[in-house]
Amino acid sequence: MGILQEGMILKLEDQEIYRVLWSRSAEQAVWLFAINNERALPNVHGRTSLEDRLLAKTVLIVDSAAPTLRAPSELTAAEKLRLDKSLTAIADIAAKVPDIFFADKRAALVREVCDAHSISRPTVYLKLRRWWRGGCVPAALVPDFAKCGAPGEPRIDSTGTYKKVGRPRNLSSGLGFNLGARDRKNIELALSRRYLRNGSTRMESAYLWMLVRLYPDAVSVVKTKGRIDVKVTDKDAAPTRGQFDYHAQKFLDFESLLLRRKGRRQAERQLEKTLSDSREGVLGPGSRYQIDSTVVDVYLASRLNRNRVVGRPTLYIVIDVFSGAIVGFYIGLEPACWMGAVMALLSTLDDNESVCRDYGIPIPDGAWPMRGFPRVLLGDGGEVSRQRGEVLGMNFGVTIETARPYDGAAKGLVEKSFNVVQRPLGEYVPGYVEKDFQVRGSRDYRLDAMLTVEELKAYLLAEIVKFNLRPRRAHPEDVWFVPTGAALSPVELWKWGETTLRSEARHFSKRSAEPLLFVAAIGTVTRSGIRFRKGLYYISSELLTASWFNSAVEKKEKLKVAHDPRDVSRIYVFPPGDRSDPIIAELTRHSSR
Repeated sequence: MGILQEGMILKLEDQEIYRVLWSRSAEQAVWLFAINNERALPNVHGRTSLEDRLLAKTVLIVDSAAPTLRAPSELTAAEKLRLDKSLTAIADIAAKVPDIFFADKRAALVREVCDAHSISRPTVYLKLRRWWRGGCVPAALVPDFAKCGAPGEPRIDSTGTYKKVGRPRNLSSGLGFNLGARDRKNIELALSRRYLRNGSTRMESAYLWMLVRLYPDAVSVVKTKGRIDVKVTDKDAAPTRGQFDYHAQKFLDFESLLLRRKGRRQAERQLEKTLSDSREGVLGPGSRYQIDSTVVDVYLASRLNRNRVVGRPTLYIVIDVFSGAIVGFYIGLEPACWMGAVMALLSTLDDNESVCRDYGIPIPDGAWPMRGFPRVLLGDGGEVSRQRGEVLGMNFGVTIETARPYDGAAKGLVEKSFNVVQRPLGEYVPGYVEKDFQVRGSRDYRLDAMLTVEELKAYLLAEIVKFNLRPRRAHPEDVWFVPTGAALSPVELWKWGETTLRSEARHFSKRSAEPLLFVAAIGTVTRSGIRFRKGLYYISSELLTASWFNSAVEKKEKLKVAHDPRDVSRIYVFPPGDRSDPIIAELTRHSSR
């Protein structure tokens, strides 16, 4: 493999394991980081020499696993807080590549962070090394709290006396008010009833409403000249305004606040700032992908009974914004959903040239060089919503952006590709739906259905290969790098960007990505294997030889598993312990009958 991608893990001649941090063809430089060296710092290597050693197999590409197997929803509040603090401290300087790799420039950047955040120099270097070691993704900075503390030890006040938390009062008298769980519920109730229901209601109004309704003994209400004045008479019996604002800020995040006060449409328009030109800000191939789905204009038949029509499938396409190349796709009978988008995204990690040859499609060598996850993925909220896509950002460094409803222009490239790929099918594919469908007197195209999903996939693959190899007219903004009069195909533009600019695509193995992106569930360890769903058992030789398996059988221990809802033949089993690699288990012979 000639092109080095950021995120790759290499094993050099000294048997040391290195991660590729940064690579630029123009400077012939590749920056590596020794993963297993606690005192390591980035060091530079010659790009040509390293690629030659890769081809000679004296340098090997090692399977790259994600730094953590924990979903963002599984992180505790303390872990999220520590993660946010770490990201806030080093995110800016970590992004200043390659300056951060040079010792003199790095020292100045670290000094700025120490002064700005009041943290020590060793702490900054500790966080930077974790960032580089983990693949420059947020998950690398997740704290290892599981290794700290004293689990099970009680934390109580041995004296049993009342003690006010927080700093003592200096100006006013009294001890102050200690907030409990009930008081926090009261604050949430006031925000829900008053502040969030009306976009014009002020926070002060919600606070006074809470005092009058929920703490009547601590306030007095005076009506004068049509005005109602609320005065706190007992400051030790009700939350202060400062306490109310503090917990309100913890309860409300900016996005949900906009959503509740302004409505979904206005909130999404304010949050999702999609640029008029989707190519603006794209630094190279793999920088930004667009993903979308559509119902294919072809009726399909069952592979078990060709006389049975199964309907029209859903096609997902992933397109690279820089080159305009289709980098991945998926076709299935399920409607548009998160799992379909996952399968399309996973296809960007495949060797798609081999896939084409498996389907009998002639393709020249090097005609599908596009591989890897992007830095930014833009799609519809129903398929790649931010909540579902958190795992992509945490473990693979993919930023999720969602387009506003009914805003097809935000995904113009992928929307246009559907028409280009589908239109030629009408000439030779049976069951194709013409424009006169459902018009009185027109033909019922369902009667012509003959192809199965796999057969249609072969047709679509052929059209995608043609699409990627077809020269296109240069974009008006491409004149600064495309020679005058040149017409480059998407594949040629991708290759040009890799060699002349930089490849932004991140390299991951499909084996490490699938367990994190598949559907998570719970399985039970039994003597017959891992029981998942009713009557389905899974086993593998790796499970049988695992040291923890026999004890788990006796306890009938519950384990986390990940599975593809469309395929019950195998699952991923997560051994006890958050950091262990998942094991592939196959369906037993008895369950497959």
